[in-house]
Amino acid sequence: MIRTLIFGDSVTYGGWDTEGGWVERIKKQAHKITVNTKGNTKIQVFNLGIGGDTSRKILARIQNEIEARLSKTWGIKIILSFGINDERSKDGIIEVPLNEYQDNIVKIIKIVQSYTKDILIIDNPPIGDDILHFKIFEYSNERIQQYNKVLQDSAKDANIQFISTYELFKKVGKKNLNTYDKLHVNNKGHEIIAHAVKPFIL
Repeated sequence: MIRTLIFGDSVTYGGWDTEGGWVERIKKQAHKITVNTKGNTKIQVFNLGIGGDTSRKILARIQNEIEARLSKTWGIKIILSFGINDERSKDGIIEVPLNEYQDNIVKIIKIVQSYTKDILIIDNPPIGDDILHFKIFEYSNERIQQYNKVLQDSAKDANIQFISTYELFKKVGKKNLNTYDKLHVNNKGHEIIAHAVKPFIL
């Protein structure tokens, strides 16, 4: 019996996929496995993505979120995926500077490793334009790649599994995988992420 806790932002949450997002897609398959095996293989998937979350916010909540879902009878896996909101800027000021982001990732990894060795880090997919103005923020693919590099290096240093959604999207044409706002991932994009992450959970 395994519980997978998935921490992230609006991409993890699933906005605006009309099928519920990549986490929900995997969750449905997990439920099918539980039902088809009559409970002999039980898999639970917890979507702990919150729109707008940064590494700073996730660091503040992650331990309590994990503690609330611990059980003596369930093993635990954890997935981490965030950074787009960290890199965004307002009036030229980055939300979470790169050096703080790196420190936050290291702290988050240490917390997570105190609960499980089954950890996966996923980097951030590209946005629809190289530079995107959305509401009061500016987002940048160049900065996203810088923050993704921190995630990749941190995963390597901690011997943690890593998946690059940015590279997966590039292979199939990244400009066709965003919703109308060019910031969030569309149905096809969520399908690609789900396909890549599914083996870790199921």
